[in-house]
Amino acid sequence: MGNTEEELVEEWVQDSQNGSQVPLDHLVSLYGYALLGLEDSDETVRFRKIEPSHEVEYVSDMTGETEQNYSEETDQKVKEREYEEPKRRVRNKIDEATTSSEPIIMNPDSKNSTATNTNIANATLTKPPKREKTEMDRTMDRRDRDDNHSNYYIAEGTVTENKGWDIFRLLPPKPDRIGHGFWHDASLQVLKLATFVVLFLLTLSSAVIAKSTFILMTSAIGWGGQTITICNQVISEATKNTVKLKNAHVVKWVWATLLALSAPEALCFVRSMHRTMFRNVKRPTFIQFVFVLIVETLHSIGVGILVFRIFPDLDAVTAVQLTNAMCFVPAILSLISRKPSKLSLVLVIIDIAAIAAQSSGFWAYPMFMPNLQKHSIAIPVSLTLISLAWWQNFVHRDSVFPPVRTLAKFAQRLSERRSKTYAFVSLWKICVYVVCCFLFVSSRMKIEDMLQKDPFGEKLLSVAGHDMNQTQIEKFQTRINQMIEQANREAGYYSPPSKPKPPKKQPKADEAEQVDAGEYNMKRFKRFAEDAGDNQEEEEAPAEEEEFSSYNIYSNYVERNQLTMAYDALWLVIFQFGAVFVCYHSSKFACKVMMQRMGFALPMALSVPVTVLLMSTNCKLRQNDPCHLTNVLTVELFWQCNGASKTFADFILTPQTWIWLCWLASQFWITIHLWNPKHERLAKSEKLFILPYYIGAFVDQSLAFNRRRDDKAKIKAEDLEFDAEDSSLTYETIPGLQSKTPPSVCSASSSKMENGLIRDSASSADAITKIYACATMWHETAVEMTCMLKSLFRMDEDQCARRNAQKYLKVIDPDYYEFEAHIFFDDAFTQNEYGEPEINKFVKKIVDVIDQAASAVHQTQMRLKPPKKTKTPYGGKLTYIMPGKNKLFIHLKDNKKIRNKKRWSQVMYLYYLLGYRLMMKVDDPSRKEIISENTFILTLDGDVDFTPQSVYLLVDLMKKNRRLGAACGRIHPRGDGAMVWYQKFEYAIGHWLQKATEHMIGCVMCSPGCFSLFRAYALMDDNVARRYALTSEEPKHFIQYDQGEDRWLCTLLLQRGYRVEYCAASDAQTFAPEGFNEFFNQRRRWIPSTIFNIMDLLKDYRNVVRVNESISIWYIIYQLVMLISSILGPGTIFVMIIGAISISFTIDTMISLVIVSIPVIIFIVVCLVCKPEHQLICAQTIGAIFAMLMTAVIVGTSLQLQKDGLLSPHSMFTVAVATSFVTAAILHPLEFTCIIPGTIYFLAIPCMYMLLPIYSVCNMHTVSWGTREDPITSDKNGNGKRNAGNLESGSSIQKSGNWCTRILCCGKGSVDPMSVLINDKLNEVIKKVERLDRKHHPSLNRRASILSSTGGTIQIDKCSEADEDEQAEIEDALEMSNQSHAAKKNQKWKQAQSEVWLADKALKRAEREYLEPEEESFWNDVIERYLAPIDMEKNNKERLEAGLLAIRNSHTVYFLMINIVFIISVLVLQIHKDCLNIEWPLGPKYNHTVRPCYASHDDNQKEEIWVMTRLQLEPIGLVFLLFFVSILVIQFLAMLCHRFGTLAHIIASTELFCFRKTMDRLSEDELVAQNAVEIARELQAIRGIDENAHNIDIPSEDRGISRRRVVQNLESSRRSMMKRKTETLDAAFKKRFFALSSEQAPDPAGFSARDNSKRLTLRKGTIRALEHRRDSLFGTLDNRKEDEVDATSMRGPAQRRLERLFTAQQDQQNPNSDGNRRKSNSRPWDQPSNLSGGAASSGDVELRRF
Repeated sequence: MGNTEEELVEEWVQDSQNGSQVPLDHLVSLYGYALLGLEDSDETVRFRKIEPSHEVEYVSDMTGETEQNYSEETDQKVKEREYEEPKRRVRNKIDEATTSSEPIIMNPDSKNSTATNTNIANATLTKPPKREKTEMDRTMDRRDRDDNHSNYYIAEGTVTENKGWDIFRLLPPKPDRIGHGFWHDASLQVLKLATFVVLFLLTLSSAVIAKSTFILMTSAIGWGGQTITICNQVISEATKNTVKLKNAHVVKWVWATLLALSAPEALCFVRSMHRTMFRNVKRPTFIQFVFVLIVETLHSIGVGILVFRIFPDLDAVTAVQLTNAMCFVPAILSLISRKPSKLSLVLVIIDIAAIAAQSSGFWAYPMFMPNLQKHSIAIPVSLTLISLAWWQNFVHRDSVFPPVRTLAKFAQRLSERRSKTYAFVSLWKICVYVVCCFLFVSSRMKIEDMLQKDPFGEKLLSVAGHDMNQTQIEKFQTRINQMIEQANREAGYYSPPSKPKPPKKQPKADEAEQVDAGEYNMKRFKRFAEDAGDNQEEEEAPAEEEEFSSYNIYSNYVERNQLTMAYDALWLVIFQFGAVFVCYHSSKFACKVMMQRMGFALPMALSVPVTVLLMSTNCKLRQNDPCHLTNVLTVELFWQCNGASKTFADFILTPQTWIWLCWLASQFWITIHLWNPKHERLAKSEKLFILPYYIGAFVDQSLAFNRRRDDKAKIKAEDLEFDAEDSSLTYETIPGLQSKTPPSVCSASSSKMENGLIRDSASSADAITKIYACATMWHETAVEMTCMLKSLFRMDEDQCARRNAQKYLKVIDPDYYEFEAHIFFDDAFTQNEYGEPEINKFVKKIVDVIDQAASAVHQTQMRLKPPKKTKTPYGGKLTYIMPGKNKLFIHLKDNKKIRNKKRWSQVMYLYYLLGYRLMMKVDDPSRKEIISENTFILTLDGDVDFTPQSVYLLVDLMKKNRRLGAACGRIHPRGDGAMVWYQKFEYAIGHWLQKATEHMIGCVMCSPGCFSLFRAYALMDDNVARRYALTSEEPKHFIQYDQGEDRWLCTLLLQRGYRVEYCAASDAQTFAPEGFNEFFNQRRRWIPSTIFNIMDLLKDYRNVVRVNESISIWYIIYQLVMLISSILGPGTIFVMIIGAISISFTIDTMISLVIVSIPVIIFIVVCLVCKPEHQLICAQTIGAIFAMLMTAVIVGTSLQLQKDGLLSPHSMFTVAVATSFVTAAILHPLEFTCIIPGTIYFLAIPCMYMLLPIYSVCNMHTVSWGTREDPITSDKNGNGKRNAGNLESGSSIQKSGNWCTRILCCGKGSVDPMSVLINDKLNEVIKKVERLDRKHHPSLNRRASILSSTGGTIQIDKCSEADEDEQAEIEDALEMSNQSHAAKKNQKWKQAQSEVWLADKALKRAEREYLEPEEESFWNDVIERYLAPIDMEKNNKERLEAGLLAIRNSHTVYFLMINIVFIISVLVLQIHKDCLNIEWPLGPKYNHTVRPCYASHDDNQKEEIWVMTRLQLEPIGLVFLLFFVSILVIQFLAMLCHRFGTLAHIIASTELFCFRKTMDRLSEDELVAQNAVEIARELQAIRGIDENAHNIDIPSEDRGISRRRVVQNLESSRRSMMKRKTETLDAAFKKRFFALSSEQAPDPAGFSARDNSKRLTLRKGTIRALEHRRDSLFGTLDNRKEDEVDATSMRGPAQRRLERLFTAQQDQQNPNSDGNRRKSNSRPWDQPSNLSGGAASSGDVELRRF
């Protein structure tokens, strides 16, 4: 052979130290075969390739045909000594040569094995004895923990467990319905398209209106002292009407302009003050404050110069164009802040051109416009000062200039302190505007004119009609006189027709009427004589305003005097500010919902051109028609249109237009960041805009420059680089790629993240969203477990798709997150007869269904890799690797080691994930801050069902608001039966109205633990996690802390100032109680805990209002009102039933009272004295009776409505309730069907709102869980397994004897426990004797595969099937190995040392793993301090039970007394409402009576009597009716507001497909970037990855019987059982990704046959794009082969000798394949598998054997 055994082994050891060794199992296998000279056998054994990975399952399997031939031909030719002994000898020598104890080697079967058992697959697993570890061993241990360089062992595989006869299949599980169907998706697309259009039009129109109306006001200031031509509708007889505007006419526009500038600043002041008073904002330093004050002062001065000095002298078009020249300073800052890049030179040139364009306004514009010569200095000064305001947004920390970088850091610190700064600065700017107004307008008018009283009031205006002859003048005079006469008649005055007046004759003011026929086409008539007395008390006005005539007649013209419209300027200011407000909020909404380009950037770019076009068109039309727009504006109000162009060509050819176009282009370049937004969905205003204000004069430029450029933290690729890939046989990867993997943009490497999801070193990757899904389980059914596990597998699949898209496609995903799942199993262990812990049936159940859940999600038969089982201080732990390579931890809690129940499971993961992993493992405090801000805990119940999309929506809320501590979604109950139908309606109304109201007016009080997202930073705060871990010491603590743990946790968050929100778009389903008893027990826990937590919050309301910015005193009042309504709910329902029965059956109220009171009193007595099961029976009976009586309530309510009328309060309330419910259902179209069970809800009102509160209050002392209770199993001594010292078990479970024994003993009440014990012992002795007899019987002798090592661990042969006898031997061996004889004899078991559960049959495939010492120490400490099982002393237990009973008694008395007083008060007032009542003003009743009048002699004379009566209401009933109506109105309005927020969230999360380019128009990079996650999802699908295209059969339910090919499919399935399966999404992705080829036609191999036409990765364009990206990132296939050749040269000498030896054997067997073999450079164990999914794997190695 060329080498002796010793030499070969020695070389292998040397190579192992150099890191280039042959895997140990291959060394044994290859050397063993070569040593034996296997050459004459016709059999072929296929060895699977093994790649460098952790925990490889080495499987040597044979096809069915090979196995049959082998059993026939293996006679005496192959002896045990010829095969097993040499191989054992090789292994022993290797074991002696190597010092490592890690490899698990092969041990042959015993001498009783038959010839068939000589197959390697039948080898038994064992570990060599422990030795002292060397440094190399410790290094290998660390590599094993890193999942990078693990040794190999032979383990059970899927092939060895599948029998050839066990080939019949189940249909694949039906895929879960994810989404809501085509029409729902289509409606969302239409909704988003409509939103695009609406936002674009709304933003653009509001910006144009705001700018044009502001320019209109500044133009009106410039009309002062000028005569303008107006429409001739005032004096229609004249051909030309003119009016001279005085300063008194334009002063109102000065104040209007000042108000338009000051209104946004005033709003900024209010917002800043609110944030300063109610939020914890940072205080600015003195330097920061002075700096901001100076900059904002200069900015305000620039605005004042431009608005009050320059704009009044400009025409409207020029003024609008000038607003594009306001970015001179941002242009300079953009140039000096430019980051170095490849295109820096080009970008710098464009920046310089933009600066030159902006500076042209300083010199070129005044030069080409003579009317601007006087403003040649004011224009550049004002534009420069204005542009200073946005300096913060255009300095960058990556600039090449150090001063700019310093300035950028300073700007970042300013943004954190802007609230308190602008609380003063905004008021200061208003003062600056006022000073500028008086300073610059004083040159146009006197100060006295500006300070006149009532500047917005009516002013006298004289309109002159020119070039009139005498006939026109007489016609005018006649018309005016008729108008005056008509006005006098309408006013009640009469005056004779006035005679024609001679020219220049002016009548007195008390004899004339003022006529206004020119404003908005309305004729107004004002009588000034009535105001003469008031005017005498006022200051003396000018003469022309004291006395005037309605008209003056001159020789060739006339004057008509009229008053201007009062407050028209003020209305225009309001209109302009409304447009500014709408523009700001529509722009912000567009940015929030990810529509920035269409809804913000494009309108901002088009606002000035559209305004210029509008102004030019209006000016041209005004020149042609002086009456243009007089139906909208007053006759004297219009824009200045000096020098308006006649045609569009003239406008384009003017130098002014070209300069303006340069300004426009430069502004577009400076605001280019608007077209590439980088913010998250639903971002807050502080993240969108750099400054808290906007300028009303030019809102479009203000918002465009104010929009942040770098508004999202970037994650560096080098910080997220992958380490070497891990691989295994089951979790397969593609070889030859590790040497050329470029840097990635995400990481799943365990070496980078030894501490869970937290990396070892600081990087920008700390800001990645980390989600820990933490589920609590107890006694869930298999269906419920499967639903929750499927949800986790969906998250795993989604996260893997996003990771693969970033890792291989190199596309940054903004929604990328890292994921880890934990399941905490309460009461996971039972005890065997020796008191040792064994996993219970629920743990076994989840181990069984986990593969089913994975199969249902991935739509193929899946089998996860066996978990790792770990013994922990709290019990045990199972660690699964999900198909997406995310970890799933199942923590098994032992009640004897750690506290059970949900709250303590939550305390476990809070301290483990946040206290141990984060705070203890991370050293840098700044890292802890960042990680905790971006780490979220997804709390789940064991039966919840959700989708990744629902989690995205909750994460969006978390990213939006840093102060958000928790967010919950919409919970949908699922199940069957009337109780579930009732809960569907109840949950719907609770979420639609109550939770939405709490979200809008304050905070959600309870974020349910079944599906909620909590921020780690909030949970780690003081008085949250630590207080949540407090042990219940007082009786009320058991009610508040343990009965409603999720509500109490939210109460702690609210008291610390965090916000809790509700997201209606995030859906989750949970199994609701289907039985009446279970439902009542669940609400028995919820109702008292809700009341206690609300009372706790109300008692601390002062602190809560002070600390929590989202909670006000009004929200506290609302919660108080809701608490009162809950307490008085039973009394209200009681009175309602009494009234309904009285009206329906026309019986007296007292009789009705007696009828209703009897069952209620009986129920109260039963609840106080009887057992819970009897109480529930009574509740069901009485509830059924009241449900039937509710039909009488329907009749009674209808009769009452008919009697009182529709305007009665009862009718209005009934209609309001029904309308609110129906409207809410319409506004929730996907949940509209939830309103259908409203009938059941109505019938159950007495039971749920009267009997249920009584049951809850009367059982307040019962603190058991009440739902999913598992019957308590008794041990052999008849004692329950629960801790007797636990208060909960003692209070909720009745102590009882062994009822089974009682039945067997003829129903006697007592059984002697000693006789039972003796009977059990005798049975045990008999069984052991029988086992001994069978053991020594030759025919029953079977090999016992129980081996015990020095460590005390028992390993069981996985190939044998343990029957009853073998199981008994296992128990005996465990008994002997784990417990000493003395301990066994005395029944003193050492619980901490027992490892029986590790050898359970359900966990036989699991690998043993040991807890790290540091983590074990943590668990011991945290259990000792917070989680040790509670074993109360008898006195303390009795004290707490007495305290709970006292609380029950006191609260029951208070509860009953309050309701009884309320009932008596209402009933007494109803009986005596004739004496004490309130008359309802609406809907009076009229009684019309006609009776004959006998006193009259005329018999036909009749007397009519009309009697009006009003509805009489008792005061208390009316007060409570208004009380409930007010609550309903508040909830309805809040629901509307919340629906708008939910609509925004849905729109932001909806991806619009119609705006995408077609496939043929997309570039390769665009195609991959737009569809990266979807492409990754398709490529990583496991379904069909291991099959050929023709083997991917359509499910049989989709085919006819004649086309199903049953036998062919079963045969294919049988062959596939012998193949290696790809069971990770990453392996499936790489298998398809690196097999894609555009040279061949798209082959659907490896994909499911379903919907192949819809798959994106089967299109030629997609394949070409993926292939190009793959080759550019990873190199071509030829390069990868060269890398493999280079890697081959790095092998050790022993490795190469073994390959030559192996090749020689192959040459002897198959000489013809020599050439092909020489061409292959890969190792036998590293050959790649057939990527096309062929039947024979190319990585298989064929050897000859006897």
